[in-house]
Amino acid sequence: MTATPVVSAPIDDFLAGAGSSSSTAERVEAIGLGLGLAGTVLAVGIIVFAAFTLRGPVHEARRLLWIAGAAGAAVTIGAALEAAGTAAIVDR
Repeated sequence: MTATPVVSAPIDDFLAGAGSSSSTAERVEAIGLGLGLAGTVLAVGIIVFAAFTLRGPVHEARRLLWIAGAAGAAVTIGAALEAAGTAAIVDR
């Protein structure tokens, strides 16, 4: 008795990379997500650092808070990119 191999074409195609092409919308969504997460981590880290450990001139604190604001802008831009990418994926 000879065993016949069971072949699953969709899994083989997936593992070969046939169905794993990224669309532009997925890339935009991923970039937006990464930008938003990085901006959030940076902004929260700067604010916590400024609140608990910074002991220096006022201009240093203002500079750090300005950078935190710029990171907040990155979060906003990242959220907009992620929303645009998600909307394009859903519209397909």
